Amino acid sequence: DSSAMLSSAVKCALKLFNSRALPTYEGSFYAQDVHKDSEILRDADGTPTCISPDEKSVFFLTGVCQGQDRLWQLHLSRMASSGRLCQIAGEKAIAIDLFMRQINLRKLAEGDWKAICEAALAGDPEACKVKSMVTFYAKGVNWAVNNAKQLPVEFHLTGQRPFQLWTEVDSLSVLRLHAFAMGFGYQHSLVRQALHDVLGDDIAKEWTMMSDKEQEDIPDTVPPNDSQISELLSKADVKTAMGPEDRERDQGSNVFCISGKMSASSMPILASDPHLSVRIPSFWYPINMHCTESKIGFSSAGACVVGMPGIFIGHNTFCSWGVTLGYQDMEDVYIEKVKKLPNGEYEYLSGGKWLPVKKRTATIKIKGKPSQTRTFLETHHGPIVSYPSIDSFQRYKAHASEIIAKASEEMEGKEEDVKIMLSLAATTLRPQSRGPFGIYRVLRARSFKEFDVAIGEISRTAGLNFGYADIDGHIGYVLAGEVPIRKCPRGKELYPLKGWSGEDEYIGFLPHANLPKSLDPSKGYVISANHKIVNYNDYKHYLGTCWKVGWRAASIEKEILEAVKEKKTLDSDDCLKIQLSNLSIPAIKFCAVIEKFLPDEKSIPETFSEEERKLITFGIEHLKGFNGRLDLESTQATLYGFAHGYLVKTLTEGGMRKALENKEVSSKASKIKLNSEALEGILIGEPIDVAKAFKIIMEFEGHLHLNVLRMFNRDNSYWIQQSGGPVNALSKALLRAVKTYNSLPQKEWGDVHAAALEHKLTAALKQPPGTAFDHPKVRLAGDMNTPNQNKNKGLTELEHNGSSVSMRFIADMSDLRNKCRFITPVGVCAIVGSPFYTNRVQRWGNGIVPRMIWHQDDARKVSKFQMKFDLTGPPNGFSLSFLGAVAVAGLASVYALRRRR
Repeated sequence: DSSAMLSSAVKCALKLFNSRALPTYEGSFYAQDVHKDSEILRDADGTPTCISPDEKSVFFLTGVCQGQDRLWQLHLSRMASSGRLCQIAGEKAIAIDLFMRQINLRKLAEGDWKAICEAALAGDPEACKVKSMVTFYAKGVNWAVNNAKQLPVEFHLTGQRPFQLWTEVDSLSVLRLHAFAMGFGYQHSLVRQALHDVLGDDIAKEWTMMSDKEQEDIPDTVPPNDSQISELLSKADVKTAMGPEDRERDQGSNVFCISGKMSASSMPILASDPHLSVRIPSFWYPINMHCTESKIGFSSAGACVVGMPGIFIGHNTFCSWGVTLGYQDMEDVYIEKVKKLPNGEYEYLSGGKWLPVKKRTATIKIKGKPSQTRTFLETHHGPIVSYPSIDSFQRYKAHASEIIAKASEEMEGKEEDVKIMLSLAATTLRPQSRGPFGIYRVLRARSFKEFDVAIGEISRTAGLNFGYADIDGHIGYVLAGEVPIRKCPRGKELYPLKGWSGEDEYIGFLPHANLPKSLDPSKGYVISANHKIVNYNDYKHYLGTCWKVGWRAASIEKEILEAVKEKKTLDSDDCLKIQLSNLSIPAIKFCAVIEKFLPDEKSIPETFSEEERKLITFGIEHLKGFNGRLDLESTQATLYGFAHGYLVKTLTEGGMRKALENKEVSSKASKIKLNSEALEGILIGEPIDVAKAFKIIMEFEGHLHLNVLRMFNRDNSYWIQQSGGPVNALSKALLRAVKTYNSLPQKEWGDVHAAALEHKLTAALKQPPGTAFDHPKVRLAGDMNTPNQNKNKGLTELEHNGSSVSMRFIADMSDLRNKCRFITPVGVCAIVGSPFYTNRVQRWGNGIVPRMIWHQDDARKVSKFQMKFDLTGPPNGFSLSFLGAVAVAGLASVYALRRRR
């Protein structure tokens, strides 16, 4: 049809225009200050191997590779982290830019760089090396730009020319952005407060509970009474770290390690598969790095984050490591009482005293519009984030104002002079990040102790779980992310805290030495899947209660133990099968609920018509015997997905309908626009407003399936009662599910759950998903609760939402040269038209994880391209002239197609 022809024409035009932007991977090149024996080899997949006798040259080569392949991604990341997206997208990005200017990551990055430079100037040898790492990476990026024939088409479409040279602060601000995105805690406290105050505690808590007392079958990441825990506790300052204990102790990515006792090679195997939004370009950049200097050299391989050198998931010659999000509670929202003084300054109440508010102004440049100058405020807790431009924050702030108004006796000064604002306290916003030091140290770690020290550097401003294995036969686990020690009772941080009283202040941070870690646990394996890290009966420090339900961890443990029982020992193929497991434990439990309340047709309420009863009966029968595996060919998986989604809709619709009959509840709900649809969005983890551009986690969706099961285990669930009881609610849900299921032309889970790997500019060009910059849809198995995680778009929108396995990495420590495996979803090069643009998609989608070719001798054997750097000749390559001639006709054709569209 005409639409398909237009989309095809657009893609052809993009490729034609980009043909001059494709990087040159072959030849001899000149680069100042780079060792003459430096080279970049690329294999048939496009993966670069950077080799040099000189350490700083290796980091330079890393910058060259990323500058060649990911220049638009680099630029977009620095613009986002600096609050400058309006310069690309215009006024529609103003809310995002305001938010980023409020939290001021760019300023924090400038402070990080200043601290590194000052330490280097003072003679700190490690600071000198870290400074060199960041500087030479930036030089490498800029070398790639200056030796390119043409900027990629994205720069031309958005008017982002000329390219501003990459700086060290750019790298550190991007690192700050990723750390903030992975931080966790502040959004759920705002939403929880609103839900509880509008609906009441008893009604709201059925959706917001997190205690996992029902889950004794879920493994802790660090098992009770582990020897390492006991050793750490003997050294820890338990009293200051615990905080008050008024509250009863409550209990997205995978990494697991098995010990040599369980492996066929008699050495540990580590498997890591981080779950992130899968799009074009990929979050990860595959690379191999070799510094061949005999005394201080290193070799490391895996994936780095675009914008920084170093390996975030991978291995060196001594150990391997994988990463998941820690989910410890590292963020809080404080409700601040602020008043404006006659001179234009501000004060806020803290511990009975009025203190000056830090005030700064910033000018935001807006494409096609006049610039805007805004004022930003900050208390000692953190930046004020409640501004009128951010609608959703305002909704929850307005409700908080009502709550605080009730406490007027605590006010000092006239109430009308005081405004309620929200400030954000976050570990990730602490000054002077040591993250770059950790990145540098991990490359050279030679033992668990050295690895832990390296992760300790990251711990100041990032919250992550690290799995570990080494060539000496050890496996381990380390948590990074220093958790705030709060004055308030445990659990109070689940709601916004009082900023004015002094009773909810931080009294410090739990140091890295006291965070959980484990070395060679007696059970012989380590599992981390964003679930509870420790049992508070054994570990006395408080990390929060917000981790995800451990369904994936339990599935991984089940698969490990069953494989060991069957085969005695496991190899990398077995570990890959575990990574690819589509076993959903909540699916099995949900079908058991249906079996209990709707065992057959006779149990269906008579209020349903004969035709409706037939449809419900089909649902009952089709789900009987479902093994809980959401495989590509499964039609039971499809019906289960619809049945669970429609059950949640049935419960929220019935419960909210009844709640809104109360005038007081209705009045409160209208102020924050809370209805059944809004509640559904909260339950599937939609972040608050502009935060969805950055925050990749929200707490409620991680507990949705558990809380639904809890309701059916209670005799008096409000939500079930308002839906006509358990039998009626399940019957309604099955009826709606079967009707939708029957309407599908293809009913297999892989067809329903397919994903298009999208590039943001495809939508900007008004092209359909899967065209232009995108890759066509790929069939995917699993869901959010399976080890092979691929999340649904919505409750009953079962297509894939973009969150998926963003990389698979497996390392058998018996032979790192030949027994490491690695895959990312798309390609290395993000320039449309490159042979390495989406060349990995089908293998990734089919669960194929090839051998990682990283050793420099092997890289030479399979090399298809070689860039050699020579100091003796003049500068080679093409200098990029931003004012020179470009392929105007190609670009004009793209714009012409847009106008015709």
